[in-house]
Amino acid sequence: MRESVKQQAELVNIQRQQFEDQQRIFEPRFIISNTEVFNVLGQEFDRNSENNHLLTLNQNVFVKVTFNLINFGEEIFDVKIKESGKQLILVKFDHIAIGKIQNIELELTYIQIDLLNREQQLFAEFDMDFMCKNGRKLCKKLRSLIYKRNELQFGAEFFL
Repeated sequence: MRESVKQQAELVNIQRQQFEDQQRIFEPRFIISNTEVFNVLGQEFDRNSENNHLLTLNQNVFVKVTFNLINFGEEIFDVKIKESGKQLILVKFDHIAIGKIQNIELELTYIQIDLLNREQQLFAEFDMDFMCKNGRKLCKKLRSLIYKRNELQFGAEFFL
């Protein structure tokens, strides 16, 4: 009797492992390439309600980070990238097919830009939520290190 229970427990463990292996087959495999950081000088205009008179003109520096996300695994759906711990969706895609190169652009917040200027580097984490082909929802951590190369240029590294 004990031997039968032990065999059934082993069988359940084997089946669970096989199921997990089958689920992993449907997961994507990502490579990140061509990371670039751009400094963009932007202008904000505030006008009155009739849109006639210019009230203020603000010059701002925006930092935009771009990279290619290459999917070598199975296709994924409903892709959302958010800053970790935040609800605001920064980037959204309906579908990324097998072998597709998806260009992604992220803009740093004013707080992140201030921190980058003060510390000469910025470590930021993002949550990448998506649904696999089998309907399973997954979340991967997308980590970035943005650093100052010289007075005018920044570099970036991304890790999944």
